[in-house]
Amino acid sequence: MTNTSGRATAVTDKGEAPVIIDLRQKQVGFLTSEGGTVAISDTDVWTEIANTCQLRLRLPDGREGSFTVLDGAGMTPPLPGSPVRLRIERADGETF
Repeated sequence: MTNTSGRATAVTDKGEAPVIIDLRQKQVGFLTSEGGTVAISDTDVWTEIANTCQLRLRLPDGREGSFTVLDGAGMTPPLPGSPVRLRIERADGETF
């Protein structure tokens, strides 16, 4: 299974923000799913993610994927110097 960790960009309808991701693939029967965490400091983009529970992640090499925020994860806004860590799961059935 593949692990993807490091810098990425969160993309929403309201804008983009740098994030740190830690994603893991897991095998579920014949399917492979991908999930993990994303740490975000940008309050405006965080607000859009908290309101929709959706985001796109863009890796430095240009690959993108759709993710869903899992219920109740990271619903407190980020504070200066203290990013919020959201639990996420791949929403489009693909993996990086």
